[in-house]
Amino acid sequence: MSRYKFQSPFFTEDARGRWYLNVIVEIEPVQSTGLASLGSHLGCERCGH
Repeated sequence: MSRYKFQSPFFTEDARGRWYLNVIVEIEPVQSTGLASLGSHLGCERCGH
C-alpha cells in the first residue's frame, strides 16, 4: 500500500441508506503488452434505458 498515493477520500450515501468510501488512488503507469483485458460491472440493472 505504501507505493500508492491516496487522495480526496469522501463518503457517500445511496438512496437505501448504504454508505460508501470513495478514494482517488494515484499509481505509476505500467507499460501495456496489449495481451490482457479487464472488465468492470457497475451494478446497473438497467443501463441505457
